[in-house]
Amino acid sequence: MGLRETIKNAAKMAIAATGNIPILSTYRVKGAVTYNPATGQTTANDTEYDNVPVVHDDNSPYTSIGMMNIPNMVVNENERIFYIAQLDLTPTPKLGDQLIVSGITWDIVDL
Repeated sequence: MGLRETIKNAAKMAIAATGNIPILSTYRVKGAVTYNPATGQTTANDTEYDNVPVVHDDNSPYTSIGMMNIPNMVVNENERIFYIAQLDLTPTPKLGDQLIVSGITWDIVDL
């Protein structure tokens, strides 16, 4: 095996090894939207919780049709699975909330 292949394999191993290192995210609890008839503007009353450690399941195998199989659940290829320890999250998660990870906003569609 040449140097190029050795470095390539080392990089793959490093990426696989860091897959379970938590990254900090923001958990957004979606609140009620209020409407001001005088101005015609709407205001979202969301609450954000910063520095929530999450683990992204990068290594989930997708099937050839772009979905992966989890018992009683189907995950499309444009969805991701994130794990948050219960002690790391102040609010009780609910459908419709959002998780912001590395600048990308993900809607909570299953718990």
